[in-house]
Amino acid sequence: MKVSIITEDNRVIIDGQVVVIPHLEDHLQDNIRAVQINGNTVEVEYLDDTPNRTDILVAAFQNVINMAQAILDTPPPEPTLEELQTAVCQDINLYRDHLLDVGFAYQGKNFALDDGSQVKWTAIFNLASYAKSLGAPFSQEIIATDNSLLAINADQAIEFALLAAARTGEIMLAGRNHKDAVLELTTNEAVSSYDYSGDWTN
Repeated sequence: MKVSIITEDNRVIIDGQVVVIPHLEDHLQDNIRAVQINGNTVEVEYLDDTPNRTDILVAAFQNVINMAQAILDTPPPEPTLEELQTAVCQDINLYRDHLLDVGFAYQGKNFALDDGSQVKWTAIFNLASYAKSLGAPFSQEIIATDNSLLAINADQAIEFALLAAARTGEIMLAGRNHKDAVLELTTNEAVSSYDYSGDWTN
């Protein structure tokens, strides 16, 4: 077993697991800065000019080790309903963002719907609409998620941007509906088992 006892930080580290014990110094000799234990080997560092000592037994610090181990062995408390709902809603947000990254299909290619892409699609829509209103020629190459290019004219650009906006709105609304559904649940079990992978209409 490897143990580090650090009084300034109120930390005890047992085999890499960190425990905070308030007022840790109250359980140790006043001038101890830190204790390093590796098996039966002990090294004690001091706050003053006292030289490090390696002749102290592990038993001298067993009470602190036992306190830290007891904390590690204590199972974490069950989350409250509100905490669990918040966690699941965060998962829904992540899944929503994943779907936006996946995007939608147009003319056999896939196009992302993340924030940056939506800005580009809106700009293309505006340019295409303006060009069409003037009767001016319009051609634009757009980048698919596989980094390939698709050339589109004004009518296609407008169609594309409208479809992108519709799919984005669909995903955002579905995410909101899922989160509303989670917030209406009244038990931890129901929240934990809620399946948000469906009903993202495409």
